[in-house]
Amino acid sequence: MQKVITCEPNDDLRAYHKFLTKYASLNLTAADVSYQRLHDLRKVRNQLIHHGGHLQDDDRLIKQISAIRGIALAGSLMVIDESFVWEMLDCAKSYLCSAAQA
Repeated sequence: MQKVITCEPNDDLRAYHKFLTKYASLNLTAADVSYQRLHDLRKVRNQLIHHGGHLQDDDRLIKQISAIRGIALAGSLMVIDESFVWEMLDCAKSYLCSAAQA
């Protein structure tokens, strides 16, 4: 019988990570920090794509986004520092290199 892989809706990053670690049995513990930071990127990306960079009036969401290093709020608008962009590129590279070398 073939295993069916299920994942949370709208979280492709978690689904891919789960596939690599659980089903392909890759050890990606060296990339844990990068993986967590890529989740921050995912949150920022979702706000940009779905809400034009503006945060909804949701205290939990505002707290999450404002806690992300390199992101500031100007009213309801996210302001992305250049350092955030470069750090996310480094995190993506680190994560992918860890997966390739696992």
